[in-house]
Amino acid sequence: LEENDRDHLFLGDSLSWGPKATLTHLARLLSRRRSKFNPLWNDLVVGGWDEQEQKIVLGTTDMIGTMYEEKVIATGMGMHLALPILRAGWRPDLTEPEARQLVIQAMTVLLYRDCYTLNSISIGIVKSDGTIRIEDPVQLKTEWTFNAFVRPPLA
Repeated sequence: LEENDRDHLFLGDSLSWGPKATLTHLARLLSRRRSKFNPLWNDLVVGGWDEQEQKIVLGTTDMIGTMYEEKVIATGMGMHLALPILRAGWRPDLTEPEARQLVIQAMTVLLYRDCYTLNSISIGIVKSDGTIRIEDPVQLKTEWTFNAFVRPPLA
C-alpha cells in the first residue's frame, strides 16, 4: 500500500486509494496468495472515509479473499460472539458514547470467553469529516468472584 502511494506521489497525479480500493486490493492479494497455496492467515478490517461517496466505509476480507462491507464488523471468535451483540445494538442514530458502550459490552463478552487474554482494548473512531482517531487503551471492568469461577464444579 505504501508502494502504491509512493508511485502516485512520484507520478504527481495526486491520486490516493480510498478505503474501498484498499479493501479490494487486499482481498485480491489474499485471494491470489490462497490460489498459489501460500495463504496469509489473516482477517483484515479496513475503515475510513470515502471522499467520492462522502460516507464512512467499513469492510473486511478473510484469508481466502472473501470481502464485504457492513455497518458492524467482527473477526475471529468475535464473528460468533460479538457480532450478534453489535448488530442488535447498532442503529443509524447511535451516538459516540453509546457506540463506545456497545463495543465495550461486546469485548467484555469476548474477554469472559477467553479469560487468558488481556482486559485492555483500544477504540478507533472514524468521523464523517474524515478524521480518524485511535484512542489510548482502556481497561475492561470484569468480575471474577462468581462461585462458578472460584470453585468450578467437578466434571
